[in-house]
Amino acid sequence: MKAFYKKVVEVNEARIPLIKANLYEDQNSVFYGGFKDANGLAEQNSTLGQMMHCTAAYFCPDSKYYKDQSVMELIKGFIQFYFNTVRENGTGDCLISDFYTPNSFEGINVARTYRIFERYTETAEEKDVMASIYRMMEIMGEGLLNGGHRTPNHRWMMAASAANIYNITGKEELKQLAEDYLREGIDIDEYGEFTERSPGMYNEVNDNAMFELAREMKRDDLYDVLKANMDLLFKYIEPDGTVFTQNSARKDKGENDPGMAFYPTRSFYIYLQGAWVMKDGRYAAFAHKIMDETIKYGRGIPDVLWIYMHYDGMKDFEPELIPLETNYEMYNPISSIYRKVEDDFSVSVIGNNANFLFMQKGDLKVYARLCASFFMLAQFKPEKLVKNDDSIVLIFSAEDMYWKAFEEKPPSSVWKEMDHSKRKTCNPQKLTITATIKITGKNIDMNVRTEGTDRVPFKAEFVVTSGSEITGEFFTVNGLPGQYIQPHQGMVKVKYGKETVEIGPAFKQHTYTTNMRGSVPLSNRGFTIYFTDYTNLDRDISILCE
Repeated sequence: MKAFYKKVVEVNEARIPLIKANLYEDQNSVFYGGFKDANGLAEQNSTLGQMMHCTAAYFCPDSKYYKDQSVMELIKGFIQFYFNTVRENGTGDCLISDFYTPNSFEGINVARTYRIFERYTETAEEKDVMASIYRMMEIMGEGLLNGGHRTPNHRWMMAASAANIYNITGKEELKQLAEDYLREGIDIDEYGEFTERSPGMYNEVNDNAMFELAREMKRDDLYDVLKANMDLLFKYIEPDGTVFTQNSARKDKGENDPGMAFYPTRSFYIYLQGAWVMKDGRYAAFAHKIMDETIKYGRGIPDVLWIYMHYDGMKDFEPELIPLETNYEMYNPISSIYRKVEDDFSVSVIGNNANFLFMQKGDLKVYARLCASFFMLAQFKPEKLVKNDDSIVLIFSAEDMYWKAFEEKPPSSVWKEMDHSKRKTCNPQKLTITATIKITGKNIDMNVRTEGTDRVPFKAEFVVTSGSEITGEFFTVNGLPGQYIQPHQGMVKVKYGKETVEIGPAFKQHTYTTNMRGSVPLSNRGFTIYFTDYTNLDRDISILCE
C-alpha cells in the first residue's frame, strides 16, 4: 500500500546495520558469515531471511542502500554460509531443535530473493550472484525431496517451497511433491480453523503457504481456504487490539499462564496480499489497522519491503477500505470455543483448557480456573462446551480407586515389573464438576456445582491484570504480579485504570490454594483472587462489568 511504503523502506534501511553487527565472525567455523539470531545461533532460516531483506534493500531505488556494494557483500556471504552448512542430501539444520530438515521455510524466502534478482539484475556481478541463488534452490529442492515434515504446517511450507522452486528450476519431482501434499486435503474446518488453531503464530505460516500454493500451482480454490482463516482472525481480536490465543494448540497459547500478548503485526503482509490479490477492502482496512496501531504504540514495524519489490504496482496501491465488524458472537463446537465481543468488552469460553473463562473490559483482563484436590486429577479442564439457548455448559469428571494386595505371590518383587492389572480394586471414587455460564449484556453469571465424592477441598480462582486495585468490604490491596488474596465474603471490586469489574460473592472455607496438588501453579504475571469450599457445593459467582 502506498500509505506505508516510505515507512517500510525506512525500517528495511534500519535493518542493514543490525545485520552487519550480528554476523558470525569466527573464520574457522562452518557458520562463518551467517547471521546470529537472539540465541547467538547462525541459523539457515534467519540468515536466508536476512538475504531476502538485503536483496530488497539493494534493488530498491528509494532505499539509501540501493546498489550498495556492502549489501551485495552481505548477500554473497549468506550464500557462502548456505553452501558451507547444507547437508550432503540437501537438507539443513534448525539448530534450536531439528536436524537434517528440509528448507521448508527458507525455500520460499530464497525463491522471493531469486525473483527480485531476476527482475532487476543488470550487472555481471548481479548475474553471477543470481546464478548462485539458482544453484541454492536446486540443492534445496533435493532437500525437500529427501526430507519430511514434523507438524501439520510444515507440510504446507514444504509444498509451497517445492512449488516455487519447481516453477524456477523446472524439476518435475518438486511439482509432484507439492501435489502429493495437496492431495492430503487442507486441514481446515468449516469455521476456518486449522488443525493447530494458532491465531498468534502458525495461522500466519499456513496462510503464507496458501498464498504461495494458490499462485504457483494455479489453485484458485486455495483462496477460499485463505479467506476462511483470514476472516476468522477478525473474530479473535480483543478490545485492546491483541489476539486471543488461548484456544491455540501451539505455543502462542502461553502454557499455564496466559499473560503473553500477541498482536497481529506478523500477519500484516498476509492482509496486505489479501487486499492486493483478492481485492478485499476488509483486508485492506485490517492491514491499515495493524500498521496504524503498530506505529501509534511504538511496536516493531514489519519489514516487508520484499513484497513491494515482488508485486509490481504495490507501492502505489490505494485500495478501498471496508470497515470491520466490531460487535459479534462466535461459536465453534469443533474447536470448543464461544466468544462474544461488544465494544470494549469481550468474553471467551473454551473447552479442553484449564483457563476456561476469559473476560476483558478495556485493558482489564480476568480469567477463571476451578480445581479440587481429588487424587491430583481434578483441575477443571472440560473436553468440550455445549451452548444452549441462553447458557454455556462445561462438564468435567475424574475417577480413581485403590489397589488391593495380590491374591497370589507375583513373579517379581520389583514394583515396575509387577502386573498391577491383576490386583483387585476397592473404594472407587468419582467427582464431577459442572460450570454453567450465562452472559447478559456485559455481565457474566456462573453456577458451579459438584457431584460425587464429598469433603474434597475445592477452589475457584480469578486471575486479574496485575497493578489493579483490589477492594472488598474490609480491605484494599495493590494487585502485584505473582501475589494473591483470599476474601471471605461479599463482592470483590477490581479497578484497573478507568475500568472496574466486580467478582463474587466470595466464599472461604479453607486456605489450601497455591499449593493444591494437581492444580495449575499460581500465576506469576497476574494477581489471583481465591474462593474456597468443600465438595459437594452449589455456588453462584458473577463477574459484573456494567
